[in-house]
Amino acid sequence: MPTTDTPSAIRIWVAAYVAANRETAVRDAAEARAYPALLPTGLVEVSHARRRMLVERPVFPRYVFLGVPEGASWYPLRAVPGVLGILSSGQQPRAVPKRVVGLLEEAIAANAFTRTAEAAFAAGEAVKVRVGSAELDAFVERVRHTLPGQRIDVVFEAMGKRHRATVPLDHVRAAG
Repeated sequence: MPTTDTPSAIRIWVAAYVAANRETAVRDAAEARAYPALLPTGLVEVSHARRRMLVERPVFPRYVFLGVPEGASWYPLRAVPGVLGILSSGQQPRAVPKRVVGLLEEAIAANAFTRTAEAAFAAGEAVKVRVGSAELDAFVERVRHTLPGQRIDVVFEAMGKRHRATVPLDHVRAAG
């Protein structure tokens, strides 16, 4: 959820290391103190008590990106409840490049961090399947979302014939 309408007003972005499962609270507390915050999240399909559900989870667990406005000090960020530290080099915080923050904001807007089989691929889509250190051209035939380990059915051609295979979702990437 991008919080900055004018990224040029931000002098630097820093990565704050936060207490476990406190990312949302840190984001809210920083924003309440007028520090823009960026917390990339995505929907992840999880199974709990034999029930599948979509849960919003941080893309970078235990990290929140905080903007330091022009003319403001980064030092008060250390006092935000839940912040354990700021990624630093010596006494100075390491700045996250504005380009990286912009790419993260674009990815959030495009829902790129949602990791469900249905969101990742559509039937008929061209994909690459990782087999060991090689990649194989294939097409998605059907999306299967059985847990644990989401799987996807693909069709590929080998030795002049069409073959079907069911592979884990993390072995498949878009062909483009």
